[in-house]
Amino acid sequence: MNKTAILIFCRSAKKESGCKKLHANAKINQGLHLALYNKTIKVAQESGFPYFLVDENLQTGNNFGEKISNAIASVFQKKFENIIVAGSDCPQLSAGILLNAADKLNDAPMVAGPDVKGGIYLLGISRSVFDPKAFSEIPWQTNKVCKALLQYCTSFSNNFFLIEKLNDLNTQADFYFLKSIRKATHQFIHLIVSIITGGKNITPSVLYSINSLRFSNTKQFRAPPVFF
Repeated sequence: MNKTAILIFCRSAKKESGCKKLHANAKINQGLHLALYNKTIKVAQESGFPYFLVDENLQTGNNFGEKISNAIASVFQKKFENIIVAGSDCPQLSAGILLNAADKLNDAPMVAGPDVKGGIYLLGISRSVFDPKAFSEIPWQTNKVCKALLQYCTSFSNNFFLIEKLNDLNTQADFYFLKSIRKATHQFIHLIVSIITGGKNITPSVLYSINSLRFSNTKQFRAPPVFF
């Protein structure tokens, strides 16, 4: 039996599009979130690991910390030793990143993929260092998450890996900032067209709007620097 599992901890694309406005056009905004959602599932499948998707319909708890802690505990109950947790808001996530995180968990009990704001887009955790109550009290959804996880881990072990830093998408500013990165822009446009729509369920006008985004003026959306 594979000792590592992937946990996709997220909201459904419909729910996410109602909470996060990545684009002013509602149809494009919904499309972006559906693309991210579908892409994350595809990446988990490509990794070859068993994966579990826990969205708002399956999450339990009174707050984010309790919900993610309960979701991780539920996967550990299935006898896995390591869990790699990812959300659905990182367009640069790949199967290679998941495989790298799994490899790092052979040498350390925790692995984190930091985002550019002090949060994380990925977390790998071993059963040996998972304390549900303490884990739920991490300052989730803040720019202190990565530092707090490092402190959490050092209370159990001195081994903690940080893998490459990536961008996640929570706001319009994040979306336009990501577009300013040439490689990410290409990947993201391809993601929207090929994963969400497959070229079938999108009107020419919306497709034109999505493709034209790469030529938009992004200066007003530049993200502020983040210090660690």
